[in-house]
Amino acid sequence: MGEDLDPAIDAVSMRWQHAEDWQQARDLRLRMLATDPAAFGDTWAAAVARPASWWQQRATECPDRRTGVAIDADGIWQGSMTVVNLDTEPTVVAVWIAPQLRGRLVARQLFDLLRGHMLELGHDRIRLTVQETNRRGIGFWRTVGFVPTGRREPHPNDPPGGEELEFVLRDARPVLTTRRLRLVPLGHHHLADLTALDADPAVMRFLGDGRPRSAAEVASRMAGRTDPAAAARGLGYWSAFEAGAFVGWGLLMPTEVAGEAELGYRLRPEFWGRGLATEIGAALIDHGFSTVGLRTILAQTMAVNSGSRAVMAKLGMRHIRTFTWEGPEQPIPGSEHGEVEYRLDRDAATGR
Repeated sequence: MGEDLDPAIDAVSMRWQHAEDWQQARDLRLRMLATDPAAFGDTWAAAVARPASWWQQRATECPDRRTGVAIDADGIWQGSMTVVNLDTEPTVVAVWIAPQLRGRLVARQLFDLLRGHMLELGHDRIRLTVQETNRRGIGFWRTVGFVPTGRREPHPNDPPGGEELEFVLRDARPVLTTRRLRLVPLGHHHLADLTALDADPAVMRFLGDGRPRSAAEVASRMAGRTDPAAAARGLGYWSAFEAGAFVGWGLLMPTEVAGEAELGYRLRPEFWGRGLATEIGAALIDHGFSTVGLRTILAQTMAVNSGSRAVMAKLGMRHIRTFTWEGPEQPIPGSEHGEVEYRLDRDAATGR
């Protein structure tokens, strides 16, 4: 995604700014203007002269504006990202990351916090403008799925900042609800839950090389799990929650065949045996056929993974082949029996 993996990012947390945070917000704004004076339509001299009441009013929460902040282990704010016009056309503004944390995952995690909120509000389109001279910023926004519209507008500090280029992002993954679950588009703000999931030996028994994954390994897979090209088509990964508790995830990812996607699911052991994997699968299948317009959905697992195969059967999927997987991982017990593939066609899904 254009950002290097760094264990130090574990010490940075993301949350929403609140009204009582006005002093931290002021301090961060002054750092922003001192470090990057040409990036914002404001000056350090003007900002430092403003009274406390002005900063308190600025930090007051309002329905059409929210700010996400990145806070390090010492409680120091190291970045922020704001979205405005939440009631009309969500627009990302005032993005800043402390220099020592640039090129890592902070910007991505802040954006995922904002994007998740916008999706919950029913918005699937986000816009922003970037200075044409900010090549690094343009590169980052492209990696998370933004595309240029061709529109330009003047920057307040022109000519130093050049013109502003408009970019838009469309994430077509909806929030899905079932009888017991809420499925929300998976993002980097779910990384802690995903790390704990893949660290469980029972969860990983039939996956990869059969061993638990480290935090670094899980983080390295986030690029694929948050692929903007898939999200723009309404496909990708969803995190599943029951009454606010993280259950696991489900995926519906496009294959190389047009009109086809692969279904998958992974749950915490304490939620096994309750039919929740079937519930996740059914929601994603319905979405894939009725909303995305897929023609075929497939799923694969080890032949000896009877639990996962039972879920596929309950979903109406049909076993079509058994094959040998030739991946880079070391063979794990049971792999000698091969892998199985199940499929479900849209026409056959009627009445499922």
